[in-house]
Amino acid sequence: MPWVPRIYAAIRRDFLPPFTTFDIVYCYGLLYHLGKPAEAIEFMANHCRKMLLMETCVSWENEESINLCKEALENPTQSASGLGCRPTRKWIYNQLKRHFEFVYMPLTQPDHEEFPIDWTEPPATKSYTRAIFVCSKDMISNKQFVEDIPMQQKRL
Repeated sequence: MPWVPRIYAAIRRDFLPPFTTFDIVYCYGLLYHLGKPAEAIEFMANHCRKMLLMETCVSWENEESINLCKEALENPTQSASGLGCRPTRKWIYNQLKRHFEFVYMPLTQPDHEEFPIDWTEPPATKSYTRAIFVCSKDMISNKQFVEDIPMQQKRL
């Protein structure tokens, strides 16, 4: 099944030789399936030469927390260990800043209900909440990115 190697790549430190690096590391829909997201971020940063692109489910709160949660072991689309997380945007942003000089968030969000544009009030429905992060070793000059955690975003 195609998603299983993706999960193991992020949680097994022996998956890649220690000095293997990539220009771009693409981490979409993975982080929230891990029980040790800080280790996964460090692993990805250590194997990234230029840029990390990340999309993940997040918790709504504004404080810095990981929010561990159980995931169904029998479901191959969920955590390989049975433990996932729903970290806050602030937690993810600060973890990424430990490894990348430049961490950005877009001013726009995809036109999908799981990508909120107003972060000042929790959503009325209990669906997943997702956020996008762009990390770089070099400065990116793009008016659509901010080096902060925006409370208001727009649709694409």
